[in-house]
Amino acid sequence: MFVRVWRFRAAAGKETAFERFNGSDGAWAQLFARSPRYLGTTLKPIKGAPGEYETTDRWESREAWDAFRRDFADDYDRLDREAEALTSSETLVAEEDSTPLRGRE
Repeated sequence: MFVRVWRFRAAAGKETAFERFNGSDGAWAQLFARSPRYLGTTLKPIKGAPGEYETTDRWESREAWDAFRRDFADDYDRLDREAEALTSSETLVAEEDSTPLRGRE
């Protein structure tokens, strides 16, 4: 499995819209779900940091993520531009690939 973890600060007053957009059935998850190799997204608030969140996106493998980015680049970029209005900062925290070598494409 390949995992991408992001940390976000929602724009002031946009927390509810941010949660809807980035939640497990939000706009990002709906776009990702166009790939049969997408395994899900979780969104959780950061304790002690109001307005800050962490998302975890799970994919079958790094190759699955890379293929999605190639196949849906225009849609990804469009959605990323829409998401800018809901965030004041974002940081890629981690990318981890635990896919067994023989299971990789």
